[in-house]
Amino acid sequence: MWKHAMVERPVDTLQTLCIQRMARNIEQYVSSAASLPAFVRAELLRLACKRGVISDANAPMLVLEATNKLDLSHTSSISDVGLSLIAERCHYLTWININRHSLASDESESESDTITDAGIVQLARNCPNLRTVLCRHRGHITSQAVSTLVTRCKHLSTLDLGGCVLLDDAVLSSIAENSRSLKSLNMSFSQVTEAGFQALTISSSACHSTLEEIHVTNCRQLTDEAIKCIAQLPKLSIFIFHNCPRVSSTSRAYLDDIMERQAREQRRQEAQRSARGRKQVRPVQMSWTIY
Repeated sequence: MWKHAMVERPVDTLQTLCIQRMARNIEQYVSSAASLPAFVRAELLRLACKRGVISDANAPMLVLEATNKLDLSHTSSISDVGLSLIAERCHYLTWININRHSLASDESESESDTITDAGIVQLARNCPNLRTVLCRHRGHITSQAVSTLVTRCKHLSTLDLGGCVLLDDAVLSSIAENSRSLKSLNMSFSQVTEAGFQALTISSSACHSTLEEIHVTNCRQLTDEAIKCIAQLPKLSIFIFHNCPRVSSTSRAYLDDIMERQAREQRRQEAQRSARGRKQVRPVQMSWTIY
C-alpha cells in the first residue's frame, strides 16, 4: 500500500495576505496608499499591474519616486493622463511596458487605444534613464513622438515599436543620430523604407556597432537593398522579416551566402586555440518569407 508523503506548503504571512486583499479591492484602499511604507506600496503596485487594475485614478498614488520598472500591458485603463502623471513621479524609470495585445481591427478598438504622442512625449521629458521601452500596437503614436523619446533617452537598449503603423523613416534617422546603446529594435508593421535603413546601418550611425536584433515583419515598403543593408550590421544575431512583398529571392541568396560565411568562420574559430582559450562565437537566428 502506497503512502503519500505530506508536502508542506508555505503559509503566507499576515502582511502578504493584507497586501493581496488590498490589491483585490484596490479602489477601496488606494486613498490610504500614500501613507503606507515604500515596500508595501511597491508590492501593491506590482500586483495592481499584474491584475490589470492599475488606472489613471490610482497610479499616481501607487508609484514611487524610486520605481524603475513598470508593466502596464495588462490594463486598458491607463491613458496619456495616467502615463504623464507616472512619468512626472518616476524619474528613475529604466524599463516600461505599454504594449497592447493586438492591432486595432475596427474603429471601436482604435478609440480604446488611449496612449498617444502626448503620453510618449511626457515619458521622454521626465524619464531620461529609460533603457527598455515596449510599445507594441499603439496605432496613434507618430514618428515625431518617438523621435523625441529617442533624442531624450540616450541609453535605450531595447525599443519595441512593432505594430505602431504610423511610424516611418524619421524614427530610423533619429535612432541613427542618438542611440549609441541600442541593441534590439522592432519596427514591424511600420512604413519604414530602404532609405531609413540605409541611414540606420551606415558606419557613421550611432548604433551601427551595437545593434544585435531587428524585426521588420509586415513592412510593406522594404526591398532587397534594405535587407542587404540590415544583414551587413557587424553584430546582428537575430533578424526576422516576414510578409514583406517587395523582397525577392535575391535576398534569400544573399542571406544564404552570409550564413554560409558565418558558419565557415565559426568552424575556423572553433579549431583555433590560443593561450586565452577559444573565442566565443555568437549564434545567428534568421527567419524570413520570400515572395
